[in-house]
Amino acid sequence: MEWLNSNGGVNVGGSKVTVKLLQEDDKGDPANAVRLIEYMARQRGVGIMLAPCDPGILVDAVEAAREYGVVSVVYGDAPAGVANPEGKTLLVGAPAEEYFTPVLEMVSILDIQSRNLAIVYQDTEFAAAVAEATRNRAVEQGFVVVLYSAYPPQASEEDLGALALRLQASNPDVIIAIGGFRDGVELVRAMSSYGVEAKFIAMAVAPSVPEFYDELGALSQAILYPTLWELASKPYTAAEGYEWFGPSREEFYSLFREAMESLGHPVSEPGYHAAMAALAVLAVAKAAEDAGSLDPDAIYESLKNIKIMTFAGPFDLDPQTGLQNEREVLVGQWINGRRFTVWPVGQAYATPVYPHPGWPG
Repeated sequence: MEWLNSNGGVNVGGSKVTVKLLQEDDKGDPANAVRLIEYMARQRGVGIMLAPCDPGILVDAVEAAREYGVVSVVYGDAPAGVANPEGKTLLVGAPAEEYFTPVLEMVSILDIQSRNLAIVYQDTEFAAAVAEATRNRAVEQGFVVVLYSAYPPQASEEDLGALALRLQASNPDVIIAIGGFRDGVELVRAMSSYGVEAKFIAMAVAPSVPEFYDELGALSQAILYPTLWELASKPYTAAEGYEWFGPSREEFYSLFREAMESLGHPVSEPGYHAAMAALAVLAVAKAAEDAGSLDPDAIYESLKNIKIMTFAGPFDLDPQTGLQNEREVLVGQWINGRRFTVWPVGQAYATPVYPHPGWPG
């Protein structure tokens, strides 16, 4: 928003329009999210929504937006089924079912002997969809699934300790864990406490959040995770057929730091959720410019047709599905207290640390 407004705003039919963000806190409650969407649509005239990032809120929020004719731009972690062009719902980024495909590819190339795979996941609709897709792809690629287990959404310390023991007993070469931030952090602590060993440990969504290291310190070392963008990766550049739009990566990082400081938050490197949210804002702005209108339906039709390249990668939708065309999922890793892209090679900013070095202390 700051970048758009500092460059005069959005050019709509020859008039410059200042960008404003209206936001409300759903407090992690689906019912509250639905109530707020009704309020913003009816009382504040909102016609375009950046959908909530929390997968546990997302489906209810998007359905509520459809009921009130609000366009939803989904930028967070979401399965492919969320996208619905008829329901005015578009997905920025890649479907969550594809998140661990590059992790499996990386393991197969780096260490073809690592075939025993354990998959554990939070018992939620989102995590289960990702887990099932990951298991199916793994079996197709010759992995042997030695453990496939759900754990409660509000897992206790005892639940995660028992899960860690099951992981240890399964003797995996590769561990993939799918859940939220808090359970992800606590599962790492449990695996450390019980001495769970594996050559590769990959998780979603916890390690993609900057606070992961703040919580775990050295325990974060070598943890892998799927990501859609990292500050420490090869920068995107202009590509044939795409119009560059928005700030450079360096400009975005500078503006991000200023925004964090103004909000009183500790300054950290932005994660991919921040970059995808920025990409969504830029796409809506460019769609308004191309449509020459602030009408939500006109912007929606324009969103399905624009092709732009940004610091966070391309925005290029398939209008039939509402999904991004060929959005690449990257593999990130915590290395010495910082996140780096380590796969694929063309986007890597660091060499992957493997095998997992074991737990400190």
